[in-house]
Formats: sequence, structure tokens, C-alpha cells
Amino acid sequence: SWGTVCDDDWDAVDATVVCNQLGLPSGLAESLSNATFGEGDGPIWLDNVACTGSEPRLQDCSHPGWGEQNCSHGEDASVRCN
Repeated sequence: SWGTVCDDDWDAVDATVVCNQLGLPSGLAESLSNATFGEGDGPIWLDNVACTGSEPRLQDCSHPGWGEQNCSHGEDASVRCN
């Protein structure tokens, strides 16, 4: 099911991986926090995501495990691809 990603440790490298995964421009990818575009619903699937930038998909980045989180939807991560 669809869900969200927590913004703990969320940064521009993580945002770049998301933009690349979606096939969108990533040169100036922005990582945004605190549910910038509104709170999501459903499970919070990922927390403490740590990408190196070489991953093809966000789920390939380091993280504690699916559903392992200590967040609320007020901490949902967001991305702006430029």
C-alpha cells in the first residue's frame, strides 16, 4: 500500500535519488521536510533514509527497515525536482 517517508536525516542526496527514480530533473533537487506539501496518510514506510546518490531507487538506500520509524505524518518528507 502507499505510504510516506519520514524526514529524519532527509537531505538533497535523498531528493536527487527520488527525482532520478521518477525520471525528473535532479540537478537542483530540494529536500523538504515537515510535510511541506501536506501530510500524507497510510503507513510511514521509511525513516532515517541515507542515500549515497548512486542508488537507482529510494528503497535501495540505507534505512532501518520497512515500517521501522518513530515519526508522525507532520514529519513527512517532500521533494522538489528542478
